[in-house]
Amino acid sequence: PLALLHTAFVQIFLVIGLACFELFVLHSGIGHLVSHIAGSLGERPLEVYPSALSRFLLFVLPVGATAWYPSSLLLGKLDLPFAAVYPLATVTFAWVAATVFRRGLRRYDSAMG
Repeated sequence: PLALLHTAFVQIFLVIGLACFELFVLHSGIGHLVSHIAGSLGERPLEVYPSALSRFLLFVLPVGATAWYPSSLLLGKLDLPFAAVYPLATVTFAWVAATVFRRGLRRYDSAMG
């Protein structure tokens, strides 16, 4: 249950983080592109990617937290220190995403212009 709650938490803040693209770069479609790329990268096990990309997908844009972390946790493939500390990294990402989103809303004018 805790792994599923963590996955839902990360999913919500990934959507908020990706929505920030549209607040800062209006009518660009970049938010949709990044969302599509991030979604397809998160569907595969992180072990198939180079280690630098795996770390990026775990700590910078945590799409690895949506599938890899909960499944590895449930299967017992994670060591205890990492399993305990990794949620702090996703909370940090959530805080950054929410802060950037709030700043983006402050500069947002309207949908019509």
